[in-house]
Amino acid sequence: MESPKQDARVGVVLNGRYRITELLGEGGMGLVYRGERLQLGRPVAIKFLHLNYAKSPKFVARFEREARAMSKLSHPYCVSVIDFGVHDEPYIVMDFVVGDTLRQLMDDERIAPQRAVQITRQILAGLAHAHDQGVIHRDIKPGNVMVGAATGMGDHVRIFDFGLAKLHDATVEGDHSVATVIGTPAYMAPEQTRAEPIDARADLYATGILLFEMLTGEKPFTGEDAYAVIRKQREEPPPSVKSLAPLVSSELAQVVARALEKDREHRYQSATEFVAALDAVPEASGRTSTAAAETATGTAELPRTQSTPTESVSAELSTRSRLVAFMGLALVTAVGGFVYVTTRSPDRSVTEYAAQPAAQAPRAQPSQEPVPQPSEPALAPSHEPLAEASLAPSEGPSDGGLEGEAALEEALEQASRALDESGEQEITLLTESAREVRTISDVHKLIGQGEIDEAIYGLHVLRDKSPYNPYYPFLLGDLYCERGFFGDGLAKYREALRLSDGYKKRASIQANAIRALGNDATRLRAHVLLERDLGKDALPALEAAANNLAEPELAERARLIAGRIAR
Repeated sequence: MESPKQDARVGVVLNGRYRITELLGEGGMGLVYRGERLQLGRPVAIKFLHLNYAKSPKFVARFEREARAMSKLSHPYCVSVIDFGVHDEPYIVMDFVVGDTLRQLMDDERIAPQRAVQITRQILAGLAHAHDQGVIHRDIKPGNVMVGAATGMGDHVRIFDFGLAKLHDATVEGDHSVATVIGTPAYMAPEQTRAEPIDARADLYATGILLFEMLTGEKPFTGEDAYAVIRKQREEPPPSVKSLAPLVSSELAQVVARALEKDREHRYQSATEFVAALDAVPEASGRTSTAAAETATGTAELPRTQSTPTESVSAELSTRSRLVAFMGLALVTAVGGFVYVTTRSPDRSVTEYAAQPAAQAPRAQPSQEPVPQPSEPALAPSHEPLAEASLAPSEGPSDGGLEGEAALEEALEQASRALDESGEQEITLLTESAREVRTISDVHKLIGQGEIDEAIYGLHVLRDKSPYNPYYPFLLGDLYCERGFFGDGLAKYREALRLSDGYKKRASIQANAIRALGNDATRLRAHVLLERDLGKDALPALEAAANNLAEPELAERARLIAGRIAR
């Protein structure tokens, strides 16, 4: 990522009201900057949407409608949109919040059940307000929930990026690269994975997954790649909370199970109903659960993972105390002004996990060709399940502005390992169309009919039968990138390259890897693929991108990699 001093937007004043002061990070839909409200000196966050959105009048009109809807949100547990406009590209001005994301919190410590319940209650309170305003979040996940500390009150949750996921739904004129399945697979409701119309109950399902993860330290659904997770979301029951966290009360485990019902008619029908169920569990009032009591007498099994998490002060409050505290916090929030996200690691808190191609990057079509015969055996695949790594932000420093060559090499090594973590898992319970796949011609027929999900599942069936055929992972890479899952696509491309060097010259691999350079979530892995796996075969495409792309950051990244390959 370019440093703030190198960014052309730093120092710019927007509409005479907001001065941009520094770049915080980059996400799937754009870049987030810190700014200040002139005359007031109040910090704000400013999110610019990518140039490919700005090119469409249809999208800009939709953006303005959604921004107006998001600006209706005014709640202690929601990060509000306070302004929007267009300055070359559309931008949104949001609250500036200090704290850590829930993802960082869960990575740092095991959250006590009482604290998990209180955090979930706050998330649901914010969602209840949003749903009352007709706003569905659509992408509730740990990276979109901030946990700060309100003085004397313990945890204070803020949900951000309200409504932004909905902007992915519209097809941008002249840009057919927008993914049709919107969200983060590990947290998507079954109906959301099928691209069906969704309502507030999809947000409640995602909140149930957050609660499951806080209580157990694990996601209920993991898989080889995004589509394996999506299949499980649609078809497999979640594991029991008590099987992973025996100290959790049976009442709380039942609440989570209902929140994760596949049929939305069987879930909680509103955030208020979900909160009422949480208030009735022993953990909400600090009562000792039956499992905890049994553990004290030596009759219950100890949890697999033990820790000593810090309990929230809010978990100790009585119902009346929480009501008084909530009213006081609302007053403080109304008077105190607007805040947004600043964390120990800004990139992680502002980066969307679902990769979105950068503006005007070359676009590749899924290949249709005869299946080549393998010339060498495949490397043994890893069997370690990959949860969300393919969609998560890259760790470590970015390509540009690094503190020396050693830092870049270390970051690339980490990205290379991430590409190799795409372990094999058996995929069953496929769709009827996928079950009918017998040959690669059946797959291409599905692609021609626009049934991309079925084609992907069918390819998994064929790959299981012929694990040494490089064309299957190659075509899977094309289709994953077509859907917008670039992390998974890059991993499949690497698998094909290991099976056959001939795929180094494939235009779709080169073009999609360059597109993946445009997002923090996949930039380093794309760098690895281009420099280390493709090498000199990628030089013409990289040089063309460096000279012709309209997006300066992406062009500079292509130029950097081309220079490293050529030297």
